[in-house]
Order: sequence, then C-alpha cells, then structure tokens
Amino acid sequence: MRTKQQLGEAIRRDRRAALVVNAHSRRGRQQYERARGLLAAAGFDLVANHPVEQVDRLESIFAEVADLRPDLLIAGGGDGTLSAAARLLAHRDMALGLLPMGTTNNFARTIGIPLRLDRAVDVLADGTVVDVDLGLAGGTPFTNHVGIGLSADIMLTTPPRLKRLTGRVAYPLTALALLTRHRPLRATIRAGGGE
Repeated sequence: MRTKQQLGEAIRRDRRAALVVNAHSRRGRQQYERARGLLAAAGFDLVANHPVEQVDRLESIFAEVADLRPDLLIAGGGDGTLSAAARLLAHRDMALGLLPMGTTNNFARTIGIPLRLDRAVDVLADGTVVDVDLGLAGGTPFTNHVGIGLSADIMLTTPPRLKRLTGRVAYPLTALALLTRHRPLRATIRAGGGE
C-alpha cells in the first residue's frame, strides 16, 4: 500500500480516476454532467464514469469501478453514498474523492470538503489525501456517524422527494411527524470495561 504522500503524488501526476454519482441524491442527477466537465477540465482521465439510477446497484458499481484500480475513486452523492464507497475502499490502495451532492453532506463538511462542486473538484485536483476513521457497528463498517432510535428513524423515513424540495429542512419536518408515535429507546452501552 502506498503512503498518503505517494497516493497524493500519483493523483496529481497521473490524474487516473473513476466517477460514480448517485443520481438519486439531492443534486446528483443535475450535477453529473457538470462534474464530468469540471473533472475533464482539471485534467482527470476517467477510466469509468457512472450516473447510478438504481440505488440498490450503487455498491456493486463501486466494486466494479474499484476493480479497475484507479488512484482516485470519486463518489458523488450524499452521506449514504459516501459511506457506501468508504466501506468498500477501506484498506485498498486508492483514495476516495468526494463530490457533495446530497442533502446535508455531513461527511464532506466534517473533513473540510467545500460544498460548491467546482471547489470540491479543486481539492481533488490538489491530490490531498487524509485519513478517515472507520467504525464498526454490529459488524457493519461506517464512516461519519451511526444512529439508533429516533435519529435512525428520521434518516430511514425522510422521503427523498421532500429532501429534494426542501433540503435539510426535510429532516426536522420528518422528526415532527415521527415524534407523535415515538417511544423512548432504552439502551445499555458497554465500552472500555464500563457500563
């Protein structure tokens, strides 16, 4: 496996990348062509590019593209898309590039990726590679966050159409609707020998 510095140098020098965009993310369908154009203008050689219409195929497309061994696998979408890509790329000799096209883009915000598409492409072109922690919840790897109880219910039940229309406001609106039937969650957490 290459170091972060070696991988960053390869990205800057060779510009060998692949692009996978979740067309069902809030802005994925609208920004796919623009993303391709910006990446081409930045000198990237896209060994593959896919606007994914069926969300259930996203992970298999990521796997197919990863098998092409680009130095940079660029994922466009929201937090779910980026988490799926990060799970797949863990411990592989390639970097994950982020194009925030979702509703909240918490993952991108957390690691300092600009939300404007052109500025996010600039970050990719700079070849900056950073480490990201990967957690495990019940054997499932995750990146940015994991939720249970009301938080998870909100994420699972917020209608995609509402997210497209209202953006981040969709989540508190969904929370208000769920609160009427919400039951408190009781949990015991064990960590570091304590409870």
